[in-house]
Amino acid sequence: MIDDAPGVSDELVEAAEAIAAAPAQITPEWIGDLVHRGLDLLAYVEVTGIVSRLIAGDTYLRGVGADVHPLSEPVEGDPSGERMTEAGIDRGWVPTVGPAGAPNALSAVPAENVAQEDLHSALYLSYEGMADLDATIDGLHRTQMELTAARTSFINDCFF
Repeated sequence: MIDDAPGVSDELVEAAEAIAAAPAQITPEWIGDLVHRGLDLLAYVEVTGIVSRLIAGDTYLRGVGADVHPLSEPVEGDPSGERMTEAGIDRGWVPTVGPAGAPNALSAVPAENVAQEDLHSALYLSYEGMADLDATIDGLHRTQMELTAARTSFINDCFF
């Protein structure tokens, strides 16, 4: 269990649980409270990336009727701790490199930023491909992709 892992604080567990199961409770004030209680803001960014990728993968597998993959055994060692020193708060809730927004949400932690783009590319479009407003993938035009994404986000109370 995550609760038993060495170096995992109650605040980090609370953040992971909220990201996974109750994202509507996440507000700037809620994040501020976690930080006030001792959670490193960049650790929050990192756990956001990890948990959101797991949820995206599980949701995709369930959506196509496949079994969810079990988590692999944890690997011993410390996180890299690599952070972007130029990251700062820019109209968002967490530090980003550049203005806050979905593509930059995890940019303060390079490994999470790369993993986010990798998943985005596999499930949707690469960030570079986002510039092509006439893209077609498997017969689905970009406008159809955007309508599907917007409707799905609305149904799931996903607003960013």
